Formats: sequence, C-alpha cells, structure tokens
Amino acid sequence: MKYQCVADHRCELPVAMMCRILQIKPTGFYAWLRRPASERSTENARLKKQIDVIHAESDGVYGSRKVRDELLNLGFTAGKHRVARLMQEIGLKAVRRSVTK
Repeated sequence: MKYQCVADHRCELPVAMMCRILQIKPTGFYAWLRRPASERSTENARLKKQIDVIHAESDGVYGSRKVRDELLNLGFTAGKHRVARLMQEIGLKAVRRSVTK
C-alpha cells in the first residue's frame, strides 16, 4: 500500500522524501517496482475484463450472483464475494428494475 502511494506520486515528489516520510526504504520500493505481478492479481485483471463484458451484455442488469454464474459457465473459477469485490472495484452495480403497482 505504501509502495503504491509512492508510485502514484513519484512524478510530483521525490521518491527519497516520500520513503522517509512513510518510513520505508527506497531499495524496497524499487525492488517492488521490478517484481512481476502475482498470479492472483493477473487472474483478477482477467476476471475484471470478463466481468465488464458480462455486465455490458446484460445491459447492466446482472448483479454479482448472475455475473458469477456466467463466469462459471465460461469456465472461470471465482467465489461470490470475489466477484462482488471486483465489481465494486471497477464501479459496476446492477440496475434495479422499477416495480409498478
């Protein structure tokens, strides 16, 4: 989290100063930058793309449960909470239908 903050603001402030304030070592920050993405984060990125496609195809009607069901039909593996979290991260919500009386 601290490393991401430094990466986000390194164009605005010196890395050494931010590392000193956040009490982290600059060498640790640069090692973090060179480290490849984890399998989990790579899979989350793939899932986010597919979730976005499924949500768009449903005209924004599908919530996390139906999106998860579609993911399972397509061969992806993801739990309901993971799908809900990823949908929240990319700003997707189901459109509620209006109830007429």
